[in-house]
Amino acid sequence: MEREEKIPHPKRVDNCPLQKESKLPMLKNSGKCHWLAASRKSDGMVEHKPGKKKDKKVMLYALSTCMWCKKTKKLLDDHDVDYNYIFVDLIEGEERDAILKEVEKHNPAVSFPTILVDGACIIGFDENKIKDALALDKVAKK
Repeated sequence: MEREEKIPHPKRVDNCPLQKESKLPMLKNSGKCHWLAASRKSDGMVEHKPGKKKDKKVMLYALSTCMWCKKTKKLLDDHDVDYNYIFVDLIEGEERDAILKEVEKHNPAVSFPTILVDGACIIGFDENKIKDALALDKVAKK
């Protein structure tokens, strides 16, 4: 991904979860409607995956090569959950160190996937815990 110049968010700042929480610069994502917080030193990024189920704040810390992380993303996608995620292995330098420290606060083993649902931590792909935390049994699959 080529670095684009910083541009203002099209919506009010307090409506964007990435702008509220991320200390990384905000960049426009190739004209798409959602926004990314991108690392200055790599192609890694926190990405917002829009979905219809927005009642919980969800953050997924994952590795791009991890099959359990992919299963977690698929579960969230299949249930049309609105969430943010980051592939930690794609981040370098100080940004990666900061992200790993953040993961360690919730998961001292720093294993992946690490999912935060309204601040509560789920470690690993545990479909039942994820569904319970997000009340997904009440939501029909796509």
